[in-house]
Amino acid sequence: MKLLATLQVAALAYIAAIAPSAACSPMTSDFYTPTPSSLADQDLRIPKPQVSHINLSRGSGPPDGFSCADLGFLSMKIGLPEGSEGSIEQFGVTIEVVEGKDSFHIFHGNPIAPVSGDTIKDGSIWLNWLDGAPEDHQPINLEVELRLVYGNRNGPPERFKLVSP
Repeated sequence: MKLLATLQVAALAYIAAIAPSAACSPMTSDFYTPTPSSLADQDLRIPKPQVSHINLSRGSGPPDGFSCADLGFLSMKIGLPEGSEGSIEQFGVTIEVVEGKDSFHIFHGNPIAPVSGDTIKDGSIWLNWLDGAPEDHQPINLEVELRLVYGNRNGPPERFKLVSP
């Protein structure tokens, strides 16, 4: 009986130890950090970004500590117009709410970098926020401006709407 109780305690301790590693860990865009060359280069023309593949998905369940069910996700692809100088990986992105209230704090005001890695090199950005279960959702009705950033300079904006009931 003592052995069974000891095994139960050991099993609970093991589960408690690994539980945080099983929690939600969504991919998100990193902050943009200007390079010394981007700060020095004042000649690169910063183009108006091309925004496509906008995907806004809402949280699907209550927080449980082990899944991403309570997170909302926003992803989009950012590109450069044909004939632009440089590549999308050289630029940061700022997104500013110009109409509506960002009560979820989806956009934090800091420049972010397009996601790039072993399999993703297409200029995508991914953001997430605590959204909750569907019965707790508040409507999203925002007009935003997205600008490319190079060094400490901003380019012209692309404006679009994000709407979800």
